Amino acid sequence: MKLYKTKHAEVGQGVEATVLFHKDNGEELICVHSDYESFEKQNPKASECSKEDADKLIKKTKIKLAVPKRKELRKTKKLSDEDIMKEIEDTKTPTVNVIKSDNDEAQTLTFVEEVEVASIDEFFEAQKAQSKELDPEIIEEVPQETVI
Repeated sequence: MKLYKTKHAEVGQGVEATVLFHKDNGEELICVHSDYESFEKQNPKASECSKEDADKLIKKTKIKLAVPKRKELRKTKKLSDEDIMKEIEDTKTPTVNVIKSDNDEAQTLTFVEEVEVASIDEFFEAQKAQSKELDPEIIEEVPQETVI
């Protein structure tokens, strides 16, 4: 793995790379996983940078990634679209999105939060978390006891 700072990079065939950030002015931080030589030939102005310098750039840039944090399976107490929007819009919750899946038997909700990363390692951990399958928490309506 090599890290490069460049502008408007081209990633050719056979090069495996991850763009860690891309600014509006074209400035990029790229992690090349394989075929460094091809990347360097296509991007002669790219300068290799150390992991420490890359971590400083990431921290300074304040990269945020959306990461699924919890999953709920609701069989009886399903949330309406309005309730889901209230959760997303509520500034007291860290939720930035809710992925909803409904069928006749249950509703599955995946709550997504924004995570700020401050290093290369945190970036790749967050990227793994984006594709990790979460175990759902089963939410059931609690029957109310009748008081006589």
